[in-house]
Amino acid sequence: MKHITIAIETEFIPAMNLLKLAGAAATGGEAGNLILDRRVRLDGTVLSEKRKKVRPGQVLSVDGLWDIVVTPASRQQP
Repeated sequence: MKHITIAIETEFIPAMNLLKLAGAAATGGEAGNLILDRRVRLDGTVLSEKRKKVRPGQVLSVDGLWDIVVTPASRQQP
C-alpha cells in the first residue's frame, strides 16, 4: 500500500483535486470515475461526491492501494 501525506494551506481540498495532487489520478476525469465507480473511501466510508471537502486529519483511500492523509501546512512566522 502506498502512503502519501499531503499538506494543505486551506481549510479543505476537494476530493478530485486531492486524487490528482497525490498522483492517484492523472486527470480530473479519471479522479471522477474513481469516485463514481465507488473505489474511493473517505475515513473508511465509500465516497460518492466528487467535490467532497477533505479536511486535515482525514484519510482518502483508493482501491485499498493508496492511503492519502491530509495534514495542515505548517505556517512559519517571519
